[in-house]
Amino acid sequence: QGAAAKVGSREKIQEIDDLLRRDESYAGWQSRRAMRFAYGMEYPEDLFTKGVRGDVMGRFIVDPTGRARPNSWVTLFASHPQFEEAVRDKLPDARWMPAQIAGKPVCELVMDYTRFYIDKTGGNIVMVTR
Repeated sequence: QGAAAKVGSREKIQEIDDLLRRDESYAGWQSRRAMRFAYGMEYPEDLFTKGVRGDVMGRFIVDPTGRARPNSWVTLFASHPQFEEAVRDKLPDARWMPAQIAGKPVCELVMDYTRFYIDKTGGNIVMVTR
């Protein structure tokens, strides 16, 4: 039941995201879309060894080329400085299809929520950018 619940949850999240994106399109707006998730981010080894879980929330600008502007990063919350560093340091490696207005790429201010957690398979990183 656990695996089925996870799949159902993912499907529901995708359904909501699709609905929000359809709503955006009425105004000629299309939000950016991630091209590579987690972009090589790693769980800080000493925190993983200690079993520490955590979260990071930040905001930044995705420019018209689909890259994050590293100097635009603002930490809104970080449960541990090493988690924040893991997210912030890999930001330049992330890629998005940029947001568009009337088919032209534009900048977009985005919020990113990243959760670091440990389960039976090891350390996991889940990112949600909206």
